Amino acid sequence: MMWGDPVTEDPLLNDVEVWEVFNMTEDAHPIHLHLVRFQILNRQKFRSGKMTMAPPYDVGIAGQPKPPALNERGWKDTAQMFPGEVTRIAARFDRRGEYVWHCHILSHEDNEMMRPYVVR
Repeated sequence: MMWGDPVTEDPLLNDVEVWEVFNMTEDAHPIHLHLVRFQILNRQKFRSGKMTMAPPYDVGIAGQPKPPALNERGWKDTAQMFPGEVTRIAARFDRRGEYVWHCHILSHEDNEMMRPYVVR
């Protein structure tokens, strides 16, 4: 999706949401959510060739979820999303407003590879 596409993440004030971030690339990506803290719940492998992006969704989950490493436990605003894995995070959205979430790789930021989110 492009920056100008309609907002797809719109939590209500004080909602706690679990987001699943799928990394279908060959590189790790440091994903950052502006003005919200989150905790990494777990990571799990998936078979990217099996993933479908339209209902009925099929992500080809493989194996068991693994907990975050010891240094990843606790509150974060940025976390690594590893290749071929879905990273599940839980975030509490406690500030009303319009924000952005994105990858902290500079070339991705420079090319508007980011998405807005709105806390209502």
